[in-house]
Amino acid sequence: MKSNHHAIFAALILMVFTLGAEPVCSQPKDEAQSQLQDQPRDQTQNQPQNHLKRPLPDPFLSYFIKAQKSLNKQEAEKKRQQKLALDREKQRQLTAAKKLEALREPYTDLQKLELAQLTLTAIVSTTGKAWAMVRDKMGRGYILKKGTFIGTNGGVVKEIVWKVKKALFGKQYVRKVLIKEPYLSKDQYIKYKTIEMKMAEMEYK
Repeated sequence: MKSNHHAIFAALILMVFTLGAEPVCSQPKDEAQSQLQDQPRDQTQNQPQNHLKRPLPDPFLSYFIKAQKSLNKQEAEKKRQQKLALDREKQRQLTAAKKLEALREPYTDLQKLELAQLTLTAIVSTTGKAWAMVRDKMGRGYILKKGTFIGTNGGVVKEIVWKVKKALFGKQYVRKVLIKEPYLSKDQYIKYKTIEMKMAEMEYK
Protein backbone atom coordinates (compact mmCIF):
# COMPACT_ATOMS: atom_id res chain seq x y z
CA MET A 1 0.00 0.00 0.00
CA LYS A 2 2.88 2.30 0.81
CA SER A 3 4.39 1.70 -2.59
CA ASN A 4 1.22 2.84 -4.28
CA HIS A 5 1.25 6.08 -2.27
CA HIS A 6 4.82 6.74 -3.24
CA ALA A 7 4.05 6.18 -6.90
CA ILE A 8 1.06 8.52 -6.82
CA PHE A 9 3.10 11.22 -5.00
CA ALA A 10 5.88 11.01 -7.59
CA ALA A 11 3.38 11.28 -10.43
CA LEU A 12 1.83 14.42 -8.90
CA ILE A 13 5.22 16.10 -8.49
CA LEU A 14 6.11 15.31 -12.10
CA MET A 15 2.81 16.76 -13.30
CA VAL A 16 3.34 19.99 -11.32
CA PHE A 17 6.78 20.56 -12.81
CA THR A 18 5.52 19.73 -16.28
CA LEU A 19 2.59 22.18 -16.15
CA GLY A 20 4.58 25.02 -14.52
CA ALA A 21 7.49 25.01 -16.91
CA GLU A 22 7.35 27.36 -19.99
CA PRO A 23 7.86 25.82 -23.35
CA VAL A 24 11.31 26.44 -24.73
CA CYS A 25 11.50 27.26 -28.44
CA SER A 26 14.84 26.84 -30.00
CA GLN A 27 15.71 29.42 -32.64
CA PRO A 28 17.06 28.34 -35.97
CA LYS A 29 20.79 28.66 -36.36
CA ASP A 30 20.54 31.06 -39.33
CA GLU A 31 18.20 33.45 -37.52
CA ALA A 32 20.50 33.61 -34.51
CA GLN A 33 23.46 34.49 -36.68
CA SER A 34 21.39 37.19 -38.43
CA GLN A 35 20.48 38.77 -35.09
CA LEU A 36 24.11 38.77 -34.05
CA GLN A 37 25.06 40.53 -37.28
CA ASP A 38 22.33 43.13 -36.78
CA GLN A 39 23.66 44.08 -33.37
CA PRO A 40 25.60 47.44 -33.43
CA ARG A 41 29.32 47.04 -33.41
CA ASP A 42 31.80 49.23 -31.70
CA GLN A 43 32.13 52.29 -33.97
CA THR A 44 35.70 52.82 -32.97
CA GLN A 45 36.67 49.51 -34.55
CA ASN A 46 35.48 50.66 -37.99
CA GLN A 47 37.12 54.11 -37.90
CA PRO A 48 40.41 54.37 -39.83
CA GLN A 49 43.47 54.90 -37.74
CA ASN A 50 44.96 57.45 -40.21
CA HIS A 51 45.02 60.17 -37.59
CA LEU A 52 47.58 58.16 -35.74
CA LYS A 53 49.87 58.13 -38.82
CA ARG A 54 49.68 61.86 -39.77
CA PRO A 55 52.89 63.83 -39.08
CA LEU A 56 52.77 66.94 -36.98
CA PRO A 57 52.36 70.14 -39.09
CA ASP A 58 55.49 72.25 -39.62
CA PRO A 59 54.83 75.73 -38.11
CA PHE A 60 57.27 77.33 -40.60
CA LEU A 61 55.93 75.59 -43.71
CA SER A 62 53.08 78.05 -44.34
CA TYR A 63 55.50 80.98 -43.95
CA PHE A 64 57.92 79.56 -46.53
CA ILE A 65 55.08 78.83 -48.95
CA LYS A 66 53.78 82.40 -48.66
CA ALA A 67 57.29 83.80 -49.07
CA GLN A 68 57.87 81.70 -52.20
CA LYS A 69 54.55 82.77 -53.69
CA SER A 70 55.40 86.42 -53.00
CA LEU A 71 58.82 85.99 -54.61
CA ASN A 72 57.31 84.33 -57.68
CA LYS A 73 54.81 87.16 -57.98
CA GLN A 74 57.57 89.78 -57.77
CA GLU A 75 59.63 87.96 -60.42
CA ALA A 76 56.62 87.76 -62.74
CA GLU A 77 55.92 91.48 -62.28
CA LYS A 78 59.58 92.30 -62.93
CA LYS A 79 59.57 90.32 -66.17
CA ARG A 80 56.32 92.00 -67.21
CA GLN A 81 57.79 95.46 -66.61
CA GLN A 82 60.97 94.53 -68.54
CA LYS A 83 58.88 93.35 -71.48
CA LEU A 84 56.85 96.57 -71.43
CA ALA A 85 60.06 98.65 -71.34
CA LEU A 86 61.49 96.65 -74.24
CA ASP A 87 58.30 97.11 -76.25
CA ARG A 88 58.32 100.86 -75.54
CA GLU A 89 61.96 101.10 -76.62
CA LYS A 90 61.26 99.26 -79.87
CA GLN A 91 58.30 101.54 -80.53
CA ARG A 92 60.41 104.62 -79.82
CA GLN A 93 63.14 103.48 -82.22
CA LEU A 94 60.57 102.73 -84.89
CA THR A 95 58.99 106.16 -84.41
CA ALA A 96 62.41 107.85 -84.63
CA ALA A 97 63.24 106.01 -87.87
CA LYS A 98 59.91 107.03 -89.39
CA LYS A 99 60.42 110.64 -88.30
CA LEU A 100 63.89 110.73 -89.91
CA GLU A 101 62.44 109.30 -93.09
CA ALA A 102 59.78 112.01 -93.09
CA LEU A 103 62.39 114.73 -92.52
CA ARG A 104 64.33 113.50 -95.54
CA GLU A 105 61.30 113.39 -97.81
CA PRO A 106 62.01 115.78 -100.72
CA TYR A 107 59.39 118.43 -101.47
CA THR A 108 61.48 120.91 -103.50
CA ASP A 109 64.11 120.68 -106.21
CA LEU A 110 66.70 121.92 -103.72
CA GLN A 111 66.00 118.87 -101.51
CA LYS A 112 66.76 116.54 -104.41
CA LEU A 113 70.33 117.81 -104.69
CA GLU A 114 73.21 116.75 -102.48
CA LEU A 115 75.17 119.48 -100.74
CA ALA A 116 78.28 118.49 -102.68
CA GLN A 117 76.45 119.41 -105.89
CA LEU A 118 75.88 122.98 -104.73
CA THR A 119 78.25 125.96 -104.62
CA LEU A 120 77.78 129.00 -102.44
CA THR A 121 78.11 132.00 -104.74
CA ALA A 122 76.80 135.02 -102.83
CA ILE A 123 75.64 136.28 -99.44
CA VAL A 124 73.72 139.49 -98.91
CA SER A 125 73.33 140.84 -95.40
CA THR A 126 71.19 143.72 -94.15
CA THR A 127 70.22 144.80 -90.67
CA GLY A 128 68.99 141.66 -88.94
CA LYS A 129 68.54 139.67 -92.15
CA ALA A 130 70.72 137.72 -94.54
CA TRP A 131 70.23 135.82 -97.80
CA ALA A 132 72.49 133.53 -99.74
CA MET A 133 72.60 132.08 -103.23
CA VAL A 134 73.81 128.65 -104.33
CA ARG A 135 74.16 127.20 -107.79
CA ASP A 136 74.07 123.60 -109.00
CA LYS A 137 76.35 122.09 -111.63
CA MET A 138 73.89 123.09 -114.35
CA GLY A 139 74.20 126.76 -113.34
CA ARG A 140 70.73 127.06 -111.84
CA GLY A 141 70.56 129.36 -108.84
CA TYR A 142 68.65 128.93 -105.58
CA ILE A 143 67.98 131.53 -102.89
CA LEU A 144 68.61 130.51 -99.26
CA LYS A 145 67.39 132.03 -96.04
CA LYS A 146 67.08 130.79 -92.48
CA GLY A 147 64.77 127.76 -92.36
CA THR A 148 65.19 126.75 -96.04
CA PHE A 149 65.27 122.99 -96.60
CA ILE A 150 68.31 121.92 -98.53
CA GLY A 151 70.02 118.64 -99.51
CA THR A 152 68.95 115.01 -99.61
CA ASN A 153 69.50 114.36 -95.89
CA GLY A 154 66.81 116.65 -94.54
CA GLY A 155 69.10 119.63 -94.01
CA VAL A 156 67.76 123.00 -92.91
CA VAL A 157 69.55 126.37 -93.11
CA LYS A 158 70.36 127.24 -89.51
CA GLU A 159 72.28 130.48 -89.97
CA ILE A 160 73.76 132.65 -92.72
CA VAL A 161 77.01 134.23 -91.58
CA TRP A 162 78.49 137.41 -93.02
CA LYS A 163 81.06 139.13 -90.86
CA VAL A 164 84.39 140.94 -90.94
CA LYS A 165 87.29 140.04 -88.71
CA LYS A 166 90.81 141.38 -88.37
CA ALA A 167 93.49 139.71 -90.46
CA LEU A 168 97.27 139.86 -90.50
CA PHE A 169 97.19 142.47 -93.22
CA GLY A 170 93.90 144.35 -93.01
CA LYS A 171 90.42 142.77 -92.80
CA GLN A 172 88.97 139.37 -93.61
CA TYR A 173 85.41 138.69 -94.69
CA VAL A 174 83.82 135.45 -93.47
CA ARG A 175 80.84 134.27 -95.46
CA LYS A 176 79.21 130.89 -94.89
CA VAL A 177 75.94 129.06 -94.50
CA LEU A 178 75.38 126.75 -91.50
CA ILE A 179 73.14 123.78 -92.23
CA LYS A 180 71.86 121.32 -89.63
CA GLU A 181 71.16 117.76 -90.73
CA PRO A 182 69.24 115.14 -88.74
CA TYR A 183 70.63 111.65 -88.18
CA LEU A 184 70.05 108.61 -85.98
CA SER A 185 72.55 108.10 -83.18
CA LYS A 186 73.74 104.68 -82.03
CA ASP A 187 71.02 104.58 -79.41
CA GLN A 188 68.47 105.42 -82.11
CA TYR A 189 67.72 109.00 -81.13
CA ILE A 190 67.34 111.79 -83.68
CA LYS A 191 70.18 114.25 -83.36
CA TYR A 192 71.52 117.06 -85.53
CA LYS A 193 74.95 117.82 -86.88
CA THR A 194 76.09 121.14 -88.34
CA ILE A 195 77.57 121.36 -91.82
CA GLU A 196 79.26 124.48 -93.13
CA MET A 197 78.98 125.66 -96.71
CA LYS A 198 81.67 128.31 -97.20
CA MET A 199 82.61 130.92 -99.73
CA ALA A 200 86.25 131.71 -100.40
CA GLU A 201 87.52 134.11 -97.76
CA MET A 202 88.68 137.45 -99.04
CA GLU A 203 91.25 139.76 -97.53
CA TYR A 204 91.36 143.51 -98.04
CA LYS A 205 94.07 145.92 -96.97
